Amino acid sequence: MSTMIYYLLDASALVLKHSPDPDDSVERAKKVMNAIEAQRKENEAVLFLPNFCVVEAFNTLAKWFWREKRFRTKEQYEAACKALERDVKRVDEFDDQRRFYAYDLHRYHVLNCNKVFEVEHTTGLEPDPKYPGRFKSPLSTFDILIIAMGMELMKTHAGQEIRIVTCDRRLVRIAEKLSNDRPNEFAGVVNPYQISRDALPRP
Repeated sequence: MSTMIYYLLDASALVLKHSPDPDDSVERAKKVMNAIEAQRKENEAVLFLPNFCVVEAFNTLAKWFWREKRFRTKEQYEAACKALERDVKRVDEFDDQRRFYAYDLHRYHVLNCNKVFEVEHTTGLEPDPKYPGRFKSPLSTFDILIIAMGMELMKTHAGQEIRIVTCDRRLVRIAEKLSNDRPNEFAGVVNPYQISRDALPRP
């Protein structure tokens, strides 16, 4: 039995709690992220955060404000930015623990990408329901690196439960495909929109 759960968060998971959308599915997904945070506070989980995901998360907030107009006011947008900054910079004010462990990019992650490329580029793209005749985007290089970082955690924390946490459906699809084919090499995946908080892995 695993003694600890290691979660690797991507930008879409990090920024989720700051989403201004009042949609019920968003609120349910936020509860899953709260449950993951509760596992960390109970010393049942460690949350790893790649440094490049911090920039991606701030860029997402900017896109929500400037491009998609999802924040109603500039004050609401700036408050979300400050809250995100507190999340990534400070320890938890209640238990004096780190919220996230910074996960630096290194050459092993780059080399691991070679094992992801083929599956990514031979798996068809999903149609975009918003734009008939168009397809959703393939994985970005950062998305591929997330999977590669999960691979490295599988090596360095062998025997533990390793899960990538992402709201990106393409990333979920490719990560699940790799993990199902080679479960001892590739990390599993958690999509807060597709799982209940009660269904999270337990140590």
